[in-house]
Amino acid sequence: MEWSRGTEVKVGLFVAAGVALFVVTMLVIGAERNTFEDRIYYKVALPNANGISRGATVRMAGLGVGQVERTDLTQDLSNPKVIVLFWVKPRMVPRIRRDSRVRIGSKGLLGDKQLEVTVGSATEPPMPEWSFLRPAERTGGLMETAEATLSDVQSTLAKLQHAVEPLTDPRFAQDVRATAGELRQLATAVREGDGTIHRLLYDPGTADRLDQVLLGLAQMSQDLRQSAAIVNSIAEEVRSGDGTAHALVYGQEGTEALQNVATATGEIAGLVHDVRSGNGLLHSMIYTNEQRNLVLNLTEASAGVRDIVRDLRAGRGTIGALLEDPSVYEDLKRVIGNVGRSQVLRALVRYAITEDEARPPRATVREREGEGEGEGRTKGSNQ
Repeated sequence: MEWSRGTEVKVGLFVAAGVALFVVTMLVIGAERNTFEDRIYYKVALPNANGISRGATVRMAGLGVGQVERTDLTQDLSNPKVIVLFWVKPRMVPRIRRDSRVRIGSKGLLGDKQLEVTVGSATEPPMPEWSFLRPAERTGGLMETAEATLSDVQSTLAKLQHAVEPLTDPRFAQDVRATAGELRQLATAVREGDGTIHRLLYDPGTADRLDQVLLGLAQMSQDLRQSAAIVNSIAEEVRSGDGTAHALVYGQEGTEALQNVATATGEIAGLVHDVRSGNGLLHSMIYTNEQRNLVLNLTEASAGVRDIVRDLRAGRGTIGALLEDPSVYEDLKRVIGNVGRSQVLRALVRYAITEDEARPPRATVREREGEGEGEGRTKGSNQ
């Protein structure tokens, strides 16, 4: 088959038109999808992807600035997260700062998911490429809020159902009826009985006495407050005054008194230690049997002296008669008077006195001791 020149021209024009249409289509699609534009990638870790997938739109301030590249789960099983990798246009990078937040939003009435990035503050530093952006507190829009609310409602209903289940148990109804019967009996016993609760509720006298008790408690509380006020005033006077109590508590005198008390306590402790470990009279009286016997003998002697004094007061014996009986005294005085009037007795007394004066004086004890020492020296020298 031979091609004419007109046919070739037509085929060439058709192919050129097809190629041109293909190029235009590619350019339009590339411009729509930013295929031939540079991309700056960022990441965000979300607890739930919530419908975000590859190709989802990334918006900033309502404008499309990029797309989601891919989503994947982390390898940490203890804290699983969804890592979303997305890219934005280079001209949007200066607006992505450290305080920018990423959240999942809804697009349109059909609820298509998109990624929303907030514009950062000019005072914060920009985020470098491939860095993690922080997710917002709420990662969804209206639909996600509705889903979360519905989930909360379902959880609440489940808890209510779990709490109401015991109420549907027949035994619970029986327990309620039994409790109601016991309460009715208790109310009847209180109303018709004569116990304390009945008197409190129905006896005016008991109520009056209770009022008096409450008044007494109120008065006691007032007295306690007054006592506390007095104590506070005394403490204030001690603190701000210049009396003995202030000097003892806040002055040098108190320190000296405490030092004196400490010194006296130390001396007493030393004295007690000496008495306990020494060999003196107090130690013997407290810790030995001999001195205890001495104390017993003194006690018995004092008891005997007490008996003698009691007998003397009662007029027993010669001395008691002399002290208590006036007739004995008169007889004794009469005898002494008769002796004074008797000439013979007078002569005997004078003779006894004269004989006593005529005798040589007796050597004193010192003279005798001196004589003994002299004799001892003499004997010693002779020897």
